[in-house]
Amino acid sequence: MTQNNLNTLTKHKGWVSWAPSRSVLKLSESYSGEQQLGGGAREGEPKVPPHAKMKIAANARWLERTYTGIGQYTLHLFRQLAKDHPKDTFTLVVRKKIKHKFPKNIHVKVIPEKKWLLLSSLKKGYWEHCQLRKYFSQQKFDLIHFTYPAYPLCGISKPAITTIHDIIPWEDKRYNKSLRSKIYFWLTKKALRKCPQFIAVSETTKNKFSREFKIPSSRITVTYEAVSPEYSKQQSALRTKNYGLGTTLIYVGGYDPRKNVEKLIKLLGKLNEPDLTLVLAGGKIMKNKFYNAYDLQKSSKKSTINILKTGFVSEKELGALYRSAVAVINISENEGFNLPLLEAGYTETPIITSDIPVHRELYEGHAILLPLNNNAKALKTLKQFIHNPNLQEKYKKKASKLKEKYTWEKSAKKTYESYQKTTHLPSKQCLGSSGYI
Repeated sequence: MTQNNLNTLTKHKGWVSWAPSRSVLKLSESYSGEQQLGGGAREGEPKVPPHAKMKIAANARWLERTYTGIGQYTLHLFRQLAKDHPKDTFTLVVRKKIKHKFPKNIHVKVIPEKKWLLLSSLKKGYWEHCQLRKYFSQQKFDLIHFTYPAYPLCGISKPAITTIHDIIPWEDKRYNKSLRSKIYFWLTKKALRKCPQFIAVSETTKNKFSREFKIPSSRITVTYEAVSPEYSKQQSALRTKNYGLGTTLIYVGGYDPRKNVEKLIKLLGKLNEPDLTLVLAGGKIMKNKFYNAYDLQKSSKKSTINILKTGFVSEKELGALYRSAVAVINISENEGFNLPLLEAGYTETPIITSDIPVHRELYEGHAILLPLNNNAKALKTLKQFIHNPNLQEKYKKKASKLKEKYTWEKSAKKTYESYQKTTHLPSKQCLGSSGYI
């Protein structure tokens, strides 16, 4: 491994921000404009029938960070919804101008945060629970979609649905240490219980959410996610490029404790494969001492494998990295969906991941599942895979079937059915409380 290998990756111009929890990058697209919508069914009037025009609004805050999982979910879901339902209108509310291409029936509404609030956490909370609630209440929308857990604390007297991606902040104390975060997640929990309907991104997430929040399962619909269609495009020139790294495994994701990146490096080090390279794809937007501890020059002293950090990468370059690797590897201990694994499937890259409930639900039969508490078995499985081209080809084919299993077309269809279900509920069930506190 040489420094030139690292330069090959890091000299690429135009790379953009990367979230530690995601692998997809900000897309360079144009702003669609801003428009305030009116109209729609009023309280007490008949609900909109399936064939009628609907006016739907969404808290689309994470469109400001489309390199994150929620950002990608919001971007691709509403593009597909707008395409499938051209007579409906969709208003996406954000805090500042964004640059994305949308169909004509999608409008972006900018509501800036209040500058007089000094703390960023207060600005965020006030925007979510007061500013958006006021806007949604004043407009004549048929349904409000909260694309992440941010249902207003005081409720809203309109049909609404909230997407639950995971409940990690509530079940893992490592993510809920400070007093400020404890208060925020406690209030969020109280508010969510008033939301009429929910979308969960997996059965595992649905069951955890139902137990933790005491929400009847009848109010939760499972709607699987997908990833950017760009990953499924054939790029033959890039597919054969391996950057001179030899046998490579690629990790894409965050560096917080549940991701087990340190454990992964130690595990791979025990393989005694000097020609093996672990690529840690992407940069970081948060401080993390562990990430800085591993660089090209020091890796040989700490491990028998080479460790390469790519820095920020484009979506196209990430697709090339997936295709050049013998497998994507991730031994996280807790996930809501784990989108990088699906991205690997879209690029027909074998998947090696941890044997946890959500991975069994989503990826069993398409991936190699490693036990988290049996290193000997995990090492034996890895050794067999690395030295068996036939096994690699087998799991390449298995992974490729994921792009048919999880698509935005399916996700949008299921989401729209949830919209219709919510607007057709009796008024007491489909309307959130407007006087919660």
